[in-house]
Amino acid sequence: MKNRAKYRNSQAEEFKKDFPECIVEKTTIASFVKFNFDFLDVNQTDAGFDNLESLDDKNRLMLLEKIKEFSGGTRFDWESDKRLVIYENIPKGSKAKHPKHVPSDVSWARFRLEGGFRLIGFFIPNCLDKKSYKLSGREYLFDRNTFYVVFLDPNHNFYPCKN
Repeated sequence: MKNRAKYRNSQAEEFKKDFPECIVEKTTIASFVKFNFDFLDVNQTDAGFDNLESLDDKNRLMLLEKIKEFSGGTRFDWESDKRLVIYENIPKGSKAKHPKHVPSDVSWARFRLEGGFRLIGFFIPNCLDKKSYKLSGREYLFDRNTFYVVFLDPNHNFYPCKN
C-alpha cells in the first residue's frame, strides 16, 4: 500500500475528477425540444406579433429563460403539462396569416410562456420523423422534436380568447 501512494499522479486524478461521466449516446439528449428561429416572421407586427428587437429587456430575458426551461424536456412532457398545444392549422379567428416561407403541411403549435405571452411555431409532421433527405451531398434526418419559431406573441393573438 505504501508503494501505491508513492506512484499516485495527483494531476491525473484532478483531471479525471472534472471529466464528464457520460457520452452523448448514453444520454436523453435526442428527446429534448430544440428551437430554431430561421422561420421567425417579423412582417406581422400590425397583427400584434413582435420581433426580437421590439421586445423590452424583461420580455427578452423571460423568453430566453423559458426557452432554456423548455429545452430541458421533451415535447411530450410539455404537451401533457398543457404548456404546449399542437394545432393542425392556424386556429379560426387567429390574427396570424400563414407566412409564405413556412411549409403548408406543418403542425402549428404554441408554447405558453408567461401571462398572455406565447411562442408560436410549428413541428414537422410526425410521419416525417427520422426520414432522411439529402442536401448538398449530405444526408440529414427530420426531427419531430425541433420547434420552429414563427411568431413572438406577447398578447395572445394567435389564438385569441373570448373575454
